[in-house]
Amino acid sequence: MPERTRTKLSPEEERKFQSWYRSWAIRIGIDQNPDHPLHKYDYRGSYKAGLGPTPDKGGAYHWPSQYKDYDHPNRYVDGIDTITGKPMKDISWRS
Repeated sequence: MPERTRTKLSPEEERKFQSWYRSWAIRIGIDQNPDHPLHKYDYRGSYKAGLGPTPDKGGAYHWPSQYKDYDHPNRYVDGIDTITGKPMKDISWRS
């Protein structure tokens, strides 16, 4: 599976992004390093699009799915590819 590219920011955008991300990370309790390999998410893309996390009915925060890496652990939810919004392809015949 191809690796997703990360959004590039200018030095000024990067400075603003780091402050924005750090405040969200502290608020919702995630690693303060936006490049931590376990995140599997393009936070800069979300930032550049003006999109941050939103709370669900239980109060847990979720980031917009379109910035997930292809191997994000929650890419597929209830049979739907959360990146594309389309039903998951049946690959069981390949096993």
